[in-house]
Amino acid sequence: MGLLRSSCFLLLLSILSVAESGSIGVNYGRIADNLPQPQKVVELLEQNGITRVKLYDTDATVLSALANSNISVTVALPNELLSSAAADQSFTDKWIQANILKYSPATKIEAIAVGNEVFVDPNNTTGFLVPAMKNVYASLVKYKLDSGISVSSPIALSALQSSYPTSSGAFKSNLTGPVIGPMLEFLRKTKSYLMVNAYPFFAYIDNADKISIDYALFRNNPGVVDSGNGLKYSSLFDAQVDAVYAAMSALKYDDVRIVVTETGWPSKGDQNEVGAGPENAAAYNGNLVRRVLTSRGTPLRPNFDLDVFLFALFNENQKPGPTSERNYGLFYPSEQKVYEVPLTLKDLASAPASNQSKSQVTPPPAPTEGEVSTSAAGQTWCVASEKVGKEKLQASLDYACGEGGADCKPIQEGATCYNPDSLEAHASYAFNSYYQKQARKAGSCYFGGAAYVVTQPPSTYSRITSLFKFIDLNKYTHRSIWDLRIPNGLLKKKKRMKGGGFARERLGGAALCFVMEIAPGPSGSCSKEHQQIYQEWFNLADLDGDGRITGNDAIKFFGMSNLPRQDLKQVWAIADSKRQGFLGFGEFITAMQLMSLAQAGHAITSDLLSSGIDLENVNPPAMDGLDALLAKKRRSQKTNEPDTNGSSHLQQLPSASWFSSKSSKKVPLSSVTSIIDGLKRLYIQKLKPLEVTYRFNDFVSPLLTNSDFDAKPMVMLLGAHIGPEPTTDRFVVVMSGTDERSIPGNTVAVQADMPFSGLTTFGTAFLSKFQCSQMPHPLLEHITFVDTPGVLSGEKQRTQRAYDFTGVTSWFAAKCDLILLLFDPHKLDVSDEFKRVISSLRGHDDKIRVVLNKADQVDTQQLMRVYGALMWSLGKVLNTPEVMRVYIGSFNDKPVNEAATGPLGRELFEKEQDDLLADLKDIPKKACDRRINEFVKRARAAKIHAYIISHLKKEMPAMIGKAKTQQRLIDNLEDEFGKVQREFHLPPGDFPNVEHFREILNGYSIDKFEKLKPKMIQAVDDMLGYDIPDLLKHFRNPYE
Repeated sequence: MGLLRSSCFLLLLSILSVAESGSIGVNYGRIADNLPQPQKVVELLEQNGITRVKLYDTDATVLSALANSNISVTVALPNELLSSAAADQSFTDKWIQANILKYSPATKIEAIAVGNEVFVDPNNTTGFLVPAMKNVYASLVKYKLDSGISVSSPIALSALQSSYPTSSGAFKSNLTGPVIGPMLEFLRKTKSYLMVNAYPFFAYIDNADKISIDYALFRNNPGVVDSGNGLKYSSLFDAQVDAVYAAMSALKYDDVRIVVTETGWPSKGDQNEVGAGPENAAAYNGNLVRRVLTSRGTPLRPNFDLDVFLFALFNENQKPGPTSERNYGLFYPSEQKVYEVPLTLKDLASAPASNQSKSQVTPPPAPTEGEVSTSAAGQTWCVASEKVGKEKLQASLDYACGEGGADCKPIQEGATCYNPDSLEAHASYAFNSYYQKQARKAGSCYFGGAAYVVTQPPSTYSRITSLFKFIDLNKYTHRSIWDLRIPNGLLKKKKRMKGGGFARERLGGAALCFVMEIAPGPSGSCSKEHQQIYQEWFNLADLDGDGRITGNDAIKFFGMSNLPRQDLKQVWAIADSKRQGFLGFGEFITAMQLMSLAQAGHAITSDLLSSGIDLENVNPPAMDGLDALLAKKRRSQKTNEPDTNGSSHLQQLPSASWFSSKSSKKVPLSSVTSIIDGLKRLYIQKLKPLEVTYRFNDFVSPLLTNSDFDAKPMVMLLGAHIGPEPTTDRFVVVMSGTDERSIPGNTVAVQADMPFSGLTTFGTAFLSKFQCSQMPHPLLEHITFVDTPGVLSGEKQRTQRAYDFTGVTSWFAAKCDLILLLFDPHKLDVSDEFKRVISSLRGHDDKIRVVLNKADQVDTQQLMRVYGALMWSLGKVLNTPEVMRVYIGSFNDKPVNEAATGPLGRELFEKEQDDLLADLKDIPKKACDRRINEFVKRARAAKIHAYIISHLKKEMPAMIGKAKTQQRLIDNLEDEFGKVQREFHLPPGDFPNVEHFREILNGYSIDKFEKLKPKMIQAVDDMLGYDIPDLLKHFRNPYE
């Protein structure tokens, strides 16, 4: 009978689902370092009957794995690409080709989510949303994909001005006209739907005293009657969805339906996250699945199917924010269920009743004694405890390196992390290796009390370091590999520990290995208690709520410390080490700690935070009058009762739409929040119109995009060819990424979140020799490396490359912050191709550094001769009166060969290495200054280009003889340059290369060029003379 009842129930559910029910999908997020491979994930989806999945990108491996799986896929165009997608349909055409056409129809792509919760995006992308959606759809139409793929964009409930009672739902007034209305009209015309992210959990934790937990979890409850329309709601979820429907109805869009693209409940949370837990998560998701698969619409829209995507498939261990953010998953990365939840009609047949919950799968064990909570940390480390004694520490170290399977090779004698040579340091490395391999799960950092978890990088390991070598490797680049290293003096003898010996081979070829320390800026450690205090202070000091403390904010807040102005000036200078003109939360903590130390009598110096002071125990500074301000703010927060349906009453920041606003004569500084933001706006309003009018992008440099301004500093490596073709004939960009992967050049060039779209001008022949290698590494969060093919010499020069090698090198040189020219003692010749490459670096002399590597392979006398020969060779090519700085050394991870160099040579090499490292360490700090410098250079170049183009146009006849005149102008181009230079009093050194300009000019009709437009020139002059200085003044040290 039980089997019969179950079968009948299943049959009934099946009939209901076909007739009147929605569907269940799941969000597949990948902000984690321990997830299964995509093919395994597809198998997991199929095993659990999940037939719809939503992604947050268009990852090639994931889309390929989903091919032929019968799983419908929603892909995403990320927020970073919105500006490019809005600007030009040609961009969306390429994006559709690379990310949709390439995989469809094998992969069943059913929708494209254009952006995600754009209205709360701190990068102010709201104005780009609807134009981007229209261009994406137009591209789908172009490739005849529009009938099977919908276009929409997920919005958060914070887009609502009000949501309680449900019938009063209304969108924020500042969004309705500019964005919401046009978006809904677009959805109506394209027969698409509105994507909504709805989380009853957030509404519940903010109003736990007003909202019943049963109402939030779909359990039996009295329900809530809407006073406006009389409808009764039995769940907070339905009330939230209908609040959006009510807001749409107020705008007369009753025919557009909603798909809930995100909703879920966390199985774990912080102490203040009331209701988070596996039982409630199982109840919410299980009852939601039952409600969707056995019912149809909502009380306000009963005839609309309700499709829902659960958030999320996996717990994602690298998501920032509170603990709940990392615990929304239905599955652990091991593919084990976090709790039991029905996902299909078949599952519902044996699931508990809707007013019950079922939590059968035990979560991982709670933290054991010896661990600290990681609830507030997006990333944690496991370190050794000195308190247990050396004997127990050694025993735990032996276990970690032996049975535990930790990677202990780097701490063996002579290896990269051997120093500092102490038991505690080696144990910390081994314990952390084990901990990270165990996916940082609770209980894996204990070792019988010999280890504990920290949420800040330990001081010994806090310096971001890099080990990169020019060798033939297949994994990332042909000459680049990355590793962690802690340099601390010379290598010492030490007995090997358990876990196996390790002998690192001497790297052959033109091996160059830098040991590099890059400090991301002053960042002292801070206890959790102090961090919470500082967070409240930061929110108070951040007057405009943009997540940044600007100069005006600082003057008002820092003044409460009663410190002298000179001390506060030094505090700001140290905290804002990158000279961005603002402080984020981390820099704010640094400033507070410096103030506290100053109040205690310390002199404020740049090395104060690294002088051995225990920053964990540095109390917050005394701030006169701060307690009263905090109390006032808390009282005002209590009087503003939050909306119980979960909408936000926060006003949109004034800067939310600046990037898309029309040009104005004067840029209001109040509308930008950083120097880089200001440069973006100045470019769009004043410089870009000039570039477009006079085709600057065709002759000199492609138009700039968001990614060009936001890109990390880049270092380019140029050296002689060192291996057989084709292994070294490739440009490789090494960037930060969540996992290790290589992206082909054609794909990289159409990704607007990467600053490489301009490389498309070099054609497919080049793009096939270009790739991006991504990998997670702290250094890559601050610097991007560009590894170039070896420059050809000798007989190899006879083989012509299939693309403009010199042109590509010149393009990268303009983008890079540092260019390293690499030589070794046995390869000093400067070939013809190398000469052309060095000549192409004209105008970037300040970025060039010369490195003479492997200098310990010759003795002192030979080294003097080698150095002289190198300087002679360079003198013939560089054509500058100044002597180029040459760094001499043996830049690898082995001790210097003192047999050849002697002790003086070793000392010289160490000093040279320190000098070069100082150059490299300054790159992130000077990134903002470099952006300004390059922007001003570009503006001047664009002005000169406009003068040249308009002059050539003026020289053309009105009617007869146009062809002859054009040819005469091209033939005598150098003379025409001279005329322009004299007429407008321009520096002759700023003019472009005549031959290059002539070559491009041959493909154009000069008669179709534009005449000189003085207003455009004046706008750029005003920008250079007034706007940029005002911008820098606005974001300078407020105490200067």
